[in-house]
Amino acid sequence: MKPKTSKVILTFVSIIALIWTSLYLGHFQETVAMSTQASKTPVSLQETFIYFDTHIRPILKKKCSACHTNTQERPFFYYFPIVDSITKPYTENEILQGRRHFDFTKGIPQGRLGAAMEMILRLRAVIEEKTMPPLAYSLARPYNLLNASEERIILDWAEKGSEALMTELMNVTEKTQETPVMTSNEFAEILANNILKACPLTDSSDVKAHDQCAEKLTQSSLFKSRMNEPFLWGGQKASGDYKIYHTHVTRFNPLLFRKLYLSLFMFEGSYQVDHDGELIAYRFPVQFRNQLPDGEYPYPFWHSKNKWRKYNESAELILLIRRGKIIGAFRSARKRNPLPEYRDRTWNGNWLWNITDSKVLQPRVTNYDAIFSPENPYVNELDEAYWKLSLGFRSENCMACHSPSNDMEMKTLEILSSPGHALGARSRLLAVFDDNSMPPISGIQRAETRKILSELARKFKELGDKALAYEGEGTEDHLARPTFL
Repeated sequence: MKPKTSKVILTFVSIIALIWTSLYLGHFQETVAMSTQASKTPVSLQETFIYFDTHIRPILKKKCSACHTNTQERPFFYYFPIVDSITKPYTENEILQGRRHFDFTKGIPQGRLGAAMEMILRLRAVIEEKTMPPLAYSLARPYNLLNASEERIILDWAEKGSEALMTELMNVTEKTQETPVMTSNEFAEILANNILKACPLTDSSDVKAHDQCAEKLTQSSLFKSRMNEPFLWGGQKASGDYKIYHTHVTRFNPLLFRKLYLSLFMFEGSYQVDHDGELIAYRFPVQFRNQLPDGEYPYPFWHSKNKWRKYNESAELILLIRRGKIIGAFRSARKRNPLPEYRDRTWNGNWLWNITDSKVLQPRVTNYDAIFSPENPYVNELDEAYWKLSLGFRSENCMACHSPSNDMEMKTLEILSSPGHALGARSRLLAVFDDNSMPPISGIQRAETRKILSELARKFKELGDKALAYEGEGTEDHLARPTFL
């Protein structure tokens, strides 16, 4: 290489290194500057949105907008000659995937409580779990990483904002349905008696006992009047942590949860009551019915060995009560000691929700004729409405995300892959189609397709509400409500 050429290359590299170092040092200067800021964190839902616009959005715009908005700006290496045939497709794909996971182009969604909650929880999770940015981005642009002060500001906002959303959710509940007031001890005693009588200890393979437990829980007037919709279910993050927004949860219709999930546990006959501010946690020692036939489980938990293990080893089932309403439940973080013996199961692939329309291939308990009473006059129509709608789900590839595997790692998962699970989403489906907010980024591109899906979703909701009302169940879905009434 000629000396003159070497000198030019060296000069170019030096300039790049100088710019890179300057930007990197700026990252630490921002940390010092931001640590001196004292901003009041939000305590109400309205303050949560205002705080996002004034404090959170500027941080995200500077540090995250390259991949998580509709910006047309691209990194410098995107334009390098020769290698751009590689860098351009790679960059565009990373941005596409980034926006599918998290897109704040329009800010925080304020149209529905559930959408706002999902965005806040997802933002919090990527910071706590340090899953963003990807390694390649971190190496190329370390000066663009969130600094310690920025992380603290976002996490503080997310914690207070999640609490504000839960408070608003309960405010909506109170406006739409009055619940008689009881002391926590009175409620605990009545709740415990209901559960312990319905689902006592028996052999874990006893199908008849399981059916009796499910039927008693289904008919319980206490559960009918006290369970919030959607009902949230997940694994407790850590012992003593009862904040439902600290962990992954799945949304359910209350009837479906207690008939298909709560009935899978046998109760040992005792309970404890813990308090966490407005939240009350009722802790019931339980054993999991792990020897039932495959079709008795709402979906094959053993599609993940880890999931199957967690169900088997949970020592307690925790019901979460706020302002007199049962809002959710946890499998406790505390493990049974000694751990129970259970057989590993291998999912035989019989339930391939994403590639078949056959009702035969659904687990028995997820079909409407198993969920509703035999005399319910709406079951057949509702079943037909679901299968028509499910064809639309598949045409738009909805099952890629809304299935038990949760490949998109939603913090509040919505399952659409079986008739029973989709029942809990009936109101939110209608809102999503009307807003055209799914799938992420693009929505449903063909107006005619969206119109058809909206009509199918409306029919599905109408029949779902009628079927539930016939069983004496509530039909209000509070997460589908707007954030301000």
